[in-house]
Parts: sequence; structure tokens; C-alpha cells
Amino acid sequence: MIYLQQKGLSIVEVSMYSVVYNICTAVSEVPTGYIGDRIGRKNSIITGTILLACQAGLMVAAQEKVWLILLAGLEAVAYTFISGSDSALLYQMLASRKMEDGRSVFED
Repeated sequence: MIYLQQKGLSIVEVSMYSVVYNICTAVSEVPTGYIGDRIGRKNSIITGTILLACQAGLMVAAQEKVWLILLAGLEAVAYTFISGSDSALLYQMLASRKMEDGRSVFED
């Protein structure tokens, strides 16, 4: 948020950024989860990371306030690609490691 204010956005415009971000997160969570299931967890995380890099580059290059606010949508979609896949991938890695040790996933 500090970066947005440094770029010249007012408090109202920063709030608009947050609204766009939250709406896009809510709308894209299920579709990106479905896509993540189709392309795989690792590919979903890679896709989200690439989108975040693009979003950061575009934020630096953007000159107009409206583009800064619209880029909140890209950021939200990028994070939704990562959000479920990272924990599922970590759980899968933990489960496979415990299975190799001969223990159940639910044992301490």
C-alpha cells in the first residue's frame, strides 16, 4: 500500500485497489483451483509466480492510476494459482516422506 501511495494514489484509490483485489480473489479462487488440478500443483505454482512477476513489472511501468488499480486483479489471480497448490504440494511431500519412513501421515 505504501508503494501505491508513492505512485500517487489517494487513500480512496488505494481502497479501490483493495476492493478490486478482493473481488478478483473471490471470483478466481475456484477456476484457478480447477486449472491447478488439471495442470498440476507445481505448474500452478509456476504459473502464479510468473503472473506475479509480470504484475510487478507492470506496476513499475504503469503511469496511469487506473492501470495500477486494474493490476490488482492480476495480482489476485496470481495468488489464487499459488494459494491451494502450495499447501497441497507440501502435504504431498510430507506424506510421501512419512510413507518412506514406514509411518502413517497422521502419526506424530
